[in-house]
Amino acid sequence: VHFLICWVHALLTERLHFVPLGWSKQVPFSQTDLQVAIRTVDAWVDSRAQGRPNIDPAKLPWAALRALLGSVVYGGRIDNAADQRVLDGVLGRVVRVESFQDGGSAGNALALPP
Repeated sequence: VHFLICWVHALLTERLHFVPLGWSKQVPFSQTDLQVAIRTVDAWVDSRAQGRPNIDPAKLPWAALRALLGSVVYGGRIDNAADQRVLDGVLGRVVRVESFQDGGSAGNALALPP
C-alpha cells in the first residue's frame, strides 16, 4: 500500500510541472503530505490487521482511504472543482484493491508484478 501512496504522490507532484494543464495552478504538495498519507494508511492497516503482520488487501477500507486522501491529505490543498476531479480520478485508478490482483495495475501506466 505504501508503494501505491508513493506512486500517487509522484503523479500528483509531477503534474505540477505542467501547470495549467496538469493542475489549474501551482498546488503546494510536499513531502509532508506524503508522510501524512503514509501515516493515514498505516493507521487504517493497523486497525484492520489487529496485531497480525499481514492483512488481505480486500479487507482494507479502500473507499475510506481514497476519501481521506482526496479530501483531507491532498484535497485540503485544492480549491478548484476541476483539480479535485483530477485528484479523485488518480486516487480511483491507483488506490484500490485491484492493484493487488495478478495483472493488476496502479492506473494505466504501471503494471504491477505478481
